[in-house]
Amino acid sequence: MGGCASPAGKSLADGKKTEQPATALDEKSVAELVQRGDAAWQAGDLDRAVYYYVASMQKTTPVAATLAKIGAIEESRNNGALAEKAFEMAHAAGPLDLRIEERLGRLYLQHAKVDEAAMIFAIVIAADPQRTRALDGMGEVYLARSDYTQAVRFFDRALQAQDADVAAVRAHRGCAMLRANDLARAEADLRAALTGSRRFDAVRCLGELHLRRGDNAASFESFITIMDTAHAYNEIGLLLLRKKDYRNAGEYFAKALSASPTWYEDAQKNLALANEKMRNDKD
Repeated sequence: MGGCASPAGKSLADGKKTEQPATALDEKSVAELVQRGDAAWQAGDLDRAVYYYVASMQKTTPVAATLAKIGAIEESRNNGALAEKAFEMAHAAGPLDLRIEERLGRLYLQHAKVDEAAMIFAIVIAADPQRTRALDGMGEVYLARSDYTQAVRFFDRALQAQDADVAAVRAHRGCAMLRANDLARAEADLRAALTGSRRFDAVRCLGELHLRRGDNAASFESFITIMDTAHAYNEIGLLLLRKKDYRNAGEYFAKALSASPTWYEDAQKNLALANEKMRNDKD
């Protein structure tokens, strides 16, 4: 896996299967390297942690748990492609580890690989039908596919499962209800999800819900809880742009530019797009 470099220049792709069977001495060396990697990770020295984990796999066949650790480190560093690759290798290394599968499914969702995510979550649910994270993930798959009825069914199952992340699942279900235009139930879920937390997905869907009801002020009050004024105006503009309300969208992008203390490139691009859409509508 190119790019997952260690201080000594090793990469994850170097962790190939050895030609000779591992000896007891090799096994001890592997364990020591993994322990050093764990210690480095705990100390916050992520490059060194990856180095030790990769080095450990020079002496043995790929180990799913070690690959998953590399994936978790790369995910924490926002190296999405590297994290995905590491979890794919962990998935291939086996044996089946449901936590690894769920992490891989989540990464696929983040990278809009909906069909791949569906396949992974189906594997997990087949192994454990009460696995709440996989059920929630499958709900997000159907949400991405605009099949809101199926999405809600999976979110309902996720909420009934043990150890459910209630705020996350209710946020996801609320967004699905919004897409299905069930505004009352959507609002109930979204407000419950925001009790004691400020989830961006729930705030964004609640802001959109207010806009659907024609209450732009309430939408702004939602967004201002998690972002500054300029970004809140830009978010409203984006939602109006999606509704093809180009004139009002342009006004909010202009407000975002006025409210920002520095050059706000995204708002400027969005304003230009809204103006272009208005011109095209007139032609």
